[in-house]
Amino acid sequence: THLVEEKVKDDLSKRRLSRSMAAHAARSLITTLPYAIENHSGINAMYSIYDDPTQYPLRKSSTQFFQFELFPERGTGGVRKYGQDVKHKKSLTIYIGKTEISIDDMDSEVQKPRSAHYISDYKTHVFTSVVKRGNSTVLHLSSHVEMYNSSSLPFRIAVLGDDKVHDL
Repeated sequence: THLVEEKVKDDLSKRRLSRSMAAHAARSLITTLPYAIENHSGINAMYSIYDDPTQYPLRKSSTQFFQFELFPERGTGGVRKYGQDVKHKKSLTIYIGKTEISIDDMDSEVQKPRSAHYISDYKTHVFTSVVKRGNSTVLHLSSHVEMYNSSSLPFRIAVLGDDKVHDL
């Protein structure tokens, strides 16, 4: 019985270590990538960060984490920079069809009322709002209808339009 008890203790320790490592990895992802975009508009989009012309895909019903680049400092011996030391605006541009939605500074947009943007290609509006969620600052893209599931049951919501079904 002593050997069986030792085996159970070892398995329990391994499981605890595994959970701890998984939790640490999740926290590391959020702290090293403190910004995110959640696309709940039902429309695929693209986005670019600051002045970088590279456009990244932003699929509907997805969340993309990213960070703003820390620009190098001048001086002898080098200067270590942290996120709070960044002085430039953390701007972002979202592209939906031919429409460009510009966010001048993610940090200054936190907790402001949501903004409406008309998307002519889809003849609809998309709303943007920036919130602080844990360690992350999240830009939320949504349709004009927001639904929250307060039950423990998962469900799917779709909208019919242009003779297609669009998942939200």
